[in-house]
Amino acid sequence: MTKVGDNVLILYQPVKIGLRGKTPYIEVHKDYRNNKELFQEAVNLLRRRNLLTMTDLNILYSAINEKSGIPVRLTYTE
Repeated sequence: MTKVGDNVLILYQPVKIGLRGKTPYIEVHKDYRNNKELFQEAVNLLRRRNLLTMTDLNILYSAINEKSGIPVRLTYTE
């Protein structure tokens, strides 16, 4: 927990990619700055982490359209 006066770093990341075990997940938030193409941002992040080939692009597309802010599994199976 931070205390009053602590320095903090606030990141603006409408698209986040992560792994749970070997399963890729995406978390997508509304882009309030409207300066990013979220689908392309997600593809770039997945490609950089070598996760694109195990990603179901239909699930990815749905997660980006929904922008729920909740992590979504990007594969049908674990």
